[in-house]
Amino acid sequence: MTHIRNFDLVQHEDLRRKIDARFNTLHDSLEEAYYGERGPDDRFVQDTGWRHGVSKPWQGFDKGATPKASKALFDELHGLLWRVYELAFHEENVKQATPYPRAKYDRPTEARDGTKGTTLGDARKSLRDLRADRPTIFNGMVGAVRGEGFAIDPDAVD
Repeated sequence: MTHIRNFDLVQHEDLRRKIDARFNTLHDSLEEAYYGERGPDDRFVQDTGWRHGVSKPWQGFDKGATPKASKALFDELHGLLWRVYELAFHEENVKQATPYPRAKYDRPTEARDGTKGTTLGDARKSLRDLRADRPTIFNGMVGAVRGEGFAIDPDAVD
């Protein structure tokens, strides 16, 4: 079952209509791999996903050796998916005839250590670090997103 999501009268509506559905499909399938299948009431059916030790491959990944390892993998992939979304949003925005001002979505950030950055800069840094430290995770996620039609280049300078 597909979640019902509102795309009417949301910020950057036209652009989000182009890209959100592709990311929502990846997001929903990742949730189903971890939590399990959805029943007719859109709730997760118990004991059918990584959370319950059940193998359910997702984009080349599968449950961990322990429930804790499965949860850690799910959290990492879930967070990474939305980092990649930020880059895909920017990638699609700059292709538009009249792009949205970057300042509307590339917000300033500050890390716990006081380091300042931006949303896109942080996303690119996260992906570069991941590519260096955990290439299997990087290649799996970026491959999934590229399969949805996005270039996703963590080394891009814009």
